[in-house]
Amino acid sequence: MDESLRLVVAIALMASVAIAAAALRRARRRRVAALPARFDLGGLALDRAAAGSDGRAQRVWVLFSAPLCHACRQWKELLADVAEPVVEIDLRERPELAARAGIAVAPTVLLVDVATGEVVYAAAGCGPDADTLAVARSATRPLPSAAPASAAARSVCSA
Repeated sequence: MDESLRLVVAIALMASVAIAAAALRRARRRRVAALPARFDLGGLALDRAAAGSDGRAQRVWVLFSAPLCHACRQWKELLADVAEPVVEIDLRERPELAARAGIAVAPTVLLVDVATGEVVYAAAGCGPDADTLAVARSATRPLPSAAPASAAARSVCSA
């Protein structure tokens, strides 16, 4: 009788953990699923060096990060080797920019077309994987602003 009670409690505990994990994944997807289709770079100070040799970059990486975020550091290391300029925004120092863009989680990475403000690549909630940079580089066209994000151009990490 004692063993069967332990078994029932263990099964109930495992089931509740699985249900809680599924609920967290759904909530996280809902929270970051609204990644912006457009981002106004007007509030960011892009210096001449960051904007490229002619002073005009075609695309800019925008990294929304937090100081204690390990995945943010991974993104920063990966983006150190890209040709496009990178602007890092600390969510604690510039919460108004995150709020304006609807950013709810760190890290959030956007690749923005400077001329149009269209987001051509976006990822949120996780560090980069082996294919991330290749997917980002293949995103040469802006996403249609009214269309839902495609899996190739946007990713949301599910914990």
